[in-house]
Amino acid sequence: MIRKGLISLALGLAVSSAANAEWVTNAQDDIFSGGQKAMLIGAIDPYHTLVFDCDSNGLFMSLLEKGKWEKGMELASYRLLVKVDRGEVYDFAARGSQRNDLYTQASVSDKTEILKLLGEIRDAQQQVQIGMQIKEFGAEWSGTASVAGSTREANRFLNACKLQ
Repeated sequence: MIRKGLISLALGLAVSSAANAEWVTNAQDDIFSGGQKAMLIGAIDPYHTLVFDCDSNGLFMSLLEKGKWEKGMELASYRLLVKVDRGEVYDFAARGSQRNDLYTQASVSDKTEILKLLGEIRDAQQQVQIGMQIKEFGAEWSGTASVAGSTREANRFLNACKLQ
């Protein structure tokens, strides 16, 4: 319950402070592993956030959308697309779930591809484009995140997660 509250607070702060910095890292000691766990948050708009999480269980990327989970959504096929500047499009098969009381998420755990993407976000010069498709509903959404603060915060995240 405390973790959900902290995540909600961090996401709320990230979205509300988007005018100051588009990317924010929150790192803290992980009592379970003795290492650190961290969250890199990239604000897209008031309803969407790109989040990278690491802990003793692995590395994850999620597109968060403000809203409530509805029955049957777990059966859908989610496709998460990310493109940095004029680079290649990363195309992930994602799994949908409820993140917390405020957000649903489409998540992926392909560590190799997520690390490549994080390197591109760290070096980004113009923008990060994000798209999500839910095939069964014919739904598509896309948005753009600024790269303001992406270098500093991606480095903080990668260092906290011991991924560099």
